[in-house]
Amino acid sequence: MYDPTKAKLINDSANQILDRLGEDARDPKVKAVLPKESDLVLEIVPLPTGGVVVGYYFADHSSKLLFWMDDFDAERICDTLTSMTSTALWTAEHNQSLLAVLNHVKVENESDRIWAGAIIGRVMRNTKHTQFVHLYGEYGARLDWDQSIHGMSVHPRSWYLKVIEPFLFWGVEAHLVALEKIWVDRAAHISAWRMYIEDLGSQWRDLIIAATVLLNVNIAVLSIQSVDNNGVATQHRSPTQILIYVSAVTSLSSMLFALLLATFLERMTNRNTGLESLAIMYTLPYALLMWS
Repeated sequence: MYDPTKAKLINDSANQILDRLGEDARDPKVKAVLPKESDLVLEIVPLPTGGVVVGYYFADHSSKLLFWMDDFDAERICDTLTSMTSTALWTAEHNQSLLAVLNHVKVENESDRIWAGAIIGRVMRNTKHTQFVHLYGEYGARLDWDQSIHGMSVHPRSWYLKVIEPFLFWGVEAHLVALEKIWVDRAAHISAWRMYIEDLGSQWRDLIIAATVLLNVNIAVLSIQSVDNNGVATQHRSPTQILIYVSAVTSLSSMLFALLLATFLERMTNRNTGLESLAIMYTLPYALLMWS
């Protein structure tokens, strides 16, 4: 650990807990239910009064259970399950899939060592790389994926964004804030990015439906003779016709932009596109529909 004082506190607490566990294990009833192999996890928790206390739990990996030496109310554990900004590399579904694979990894002969080592090594490599990126065990470690290790940062808006923002009905700011939370310290959290893209795709599908309905309404209104100059051919269009034409063009553009952007997301790899440019592109379907 980076702090010798905290390292000494952790070591002393671990020795104290393990000594007590050894004493309790002398009881045949305790020894019968005690796992043969378990890991001790410690955490230094600051108190509101200014002191600290060392929290702990034992993890039994074979049964995937946590246990303590005393009665423990696990109700507060639910708070950690509701975290929306966890720095964990994989989601709960991905972890279940990985555990299902790793539990069936068996080395029965020499040739099995290659693929088994590749699977386990890749999982360990990704886990350790994530810990390195988030400064695991260091002072100022990142606790949430939308938190910068450099402290609070201000993202000034460019002049052209301030100019076009009202014409896009202030939709750019919402996308830009969401992108800035995902792209932190020049690194993107993959789970947060996937959730954002799924939500964006759902919004675009709704916009396409709304734009299609609006386009049909505009065409139907143009077919009314009273709107179309009572069917009489004239050199100039009425203001009502012009507004309907503009609405039809913008609704059609909204559909086309939504479809093109969906294709763009599927093909996008490593492109040096600024966050403001991305936010503007993602706002175009919504803004065009609003103009329509």
